[in-house]
Amino acid sequence: AGAGGASGDGDPIEDGGDVHVYFVKDEPSLLRKVADLVNEYDADVLIGWDLRRQSIGYMLERSASLGLEPPLLRLLGRTPALSNRNEKSRDSWGEAVASGISIVGRVLVNLWRCARADLKLCSYTVDAVASHVLGKRVPAYTYSTLSRWWDDGVVSHGKRKIVSGNGLRGIDGGLPAAAAKASVAPEPAAPMTVPESTQ
Repeated sequence: AGAGGASGDGDPIEDGGDVHVYFVKDEPSLLRKVADLVNEYDADVLIGWDLRRQSIGYMLERSASLGLEPPLLRLLGRTPALSNRNEKSRDSWGEAVASGISIVGRVLVNLWRCARADLKLCSYTVDAVASHVLGKRVPAYTYSTLSRWWDDGVVSHGKRKIVSGNGLRGIDGGLPAAAAKASVAPEPAAPMTVPESTQ
């Protein structure tokens, strides 16, 4: 999601498939929209690649930097109206498995830590792990190339699909399209993962 010529109300733009793109007016609106979607799907489990430095950890840092109230950590939880001890404390299980981030009513899974524990590789980027586990390589594009393709609006060549699909790469690690769509836009009863940037 991002700003760019849309009303900024956060309504989805349908692409005819299962993926929805939301445009919002600014960064605080983007962070609130992520929290709204997590709560709308009532996700039990949130999965990210590197929870502390990217994905949820990055969003929490941006939220604090912007002075978002109530804090994003609370908005992502199941009790957003109540302050909780997780806003200031850390636990050993969370440090080991989910980078020390604790969200009320949600289980966090740090796939980077799982890969480090289960695989013996030279590199633990999402691309390297996907290549090792799935046996396939996924093309990587620079952010400037992706931005240019998105802004060009060249739908006939499928570049917007590549751009939106590249954003999903961080979630699915190059999984088949059906799995990627399920992880990004599941039915309301299914868990949802939060999109993140890749290294």
